[in-house]
Formats: sequence, structure tokens, C-alpha cells
Amino acid sequence: MKRVVLWIGAMLVCAGCGSGRQGDGMVQRLVGQKIVFSDSLLASAGLWMSDSLWSQAVAAVPKILVCVTAQECNVCQMHIPQWNIYMRELKRWQGEIPLIFVVAERPEQAIPAVRNGHCPATVLADPGSGFWEANNLPVHPVFNTFLLDGDNRIVLVGSPIGNAAMWKLYRSTIDSLRADNGRG
Repeated sequence: MKRVVLWIGAMLVCAGCGSGRQGDGMVQRLVGQKIVFSDSLLASAGLWMSDSLWSQAVAAVPKILVCVTAQECNVCQMHIPQWNIYMRELKRWQGEIPLIFVVAERPEQAIPAVRNGHCPATVLADPGSGFWEANNLPVHPVFNTFLLDGDNRIVLVGSPIGNAAMWKLYRSTIDSLRADNGRG
């Protein structure tokens, strides 16, 4: 089942970005990779979020990770209104799932945007882009949204924003992860 889900996810990402075989290789490289949140990155979150969001971000539960690069407008790239809708939908049907934004530049702009959009998300500041380097992540918007399992391993690659089939895959994969106590 896990391989089928990963294959479908890879096909959706590649179809959505038109990257073909290059995208297949990137997805295969990323799926299963453990994401490491450094102590300094996690400490940056304490400056702008509530204790409940902090505990969700570090909990051994499935979570959605959105990496916001320095190459694009932070607030534009975050798609806060759409994530807010998705997070409300998940909360209603599947319970809360942590949403984490790792922001490379200008986190001071991202924090008010998340708060003003009433989006239940954690924002981690990564001013030197050390998170990308430490986790060997591509700096490409197509490959910077991930569904992580409870061990912080990448299960799905690609953003569901504007892609109903990918959002359906996220929801079904979250169900599967929850049934398996957060592990893939």
C-alpha cells in the first residue's frame, strides 16, 4: 500500500509541474528521508507561537512541512488562506495535524501573515538556509512541501495547493499514518 501511495504521489507531483523524469528521481530521493529540525531552528519558533502549537510541532505525529525559500515572496508562497481551509477540514474530519512553515528570509513578515490569516501554523526562522543544507533539500517550490510521518520521514512530496487529487492523497495518507500510530 505504501509503495502505491508513494508512486501515485510522485505521478501527481510530476504531472503538476511538468518535470517528467527529473521529478520522478527527485521524489524517489526525498521519500523516506528523515527531516532534522536543529535546536536553533526549533528555538526560533518560541518567539512567535503558542505553547500548544510548539508541542504539536515537535510531537511524534504526522505533520505537513512547507519550506519557504528566499527566492520568492514569503507571504505569497505560503498560500495561507488555502492552508487555513485545508487545516480546518483536517481538524473537522481527522483531528489536528501540525502545519509547519520553515521560512528562509524575512520571518518577521511571515508571522503576522499567519496570525492575521488565523492559520494554525508554526513558523520556524531559517535565516541562513541551513535547514535546506542540513536536510539536503532542493531549493525548488515544487519540491518544498512534504507530508512527514511521526518520525519526521518524508511520506509525500508536493503541494496540494491548487491540486485536488494531491489533497485527496494527503488526506488518505494521513488516515493511513494515523491508523499506524503516525508511522509509515
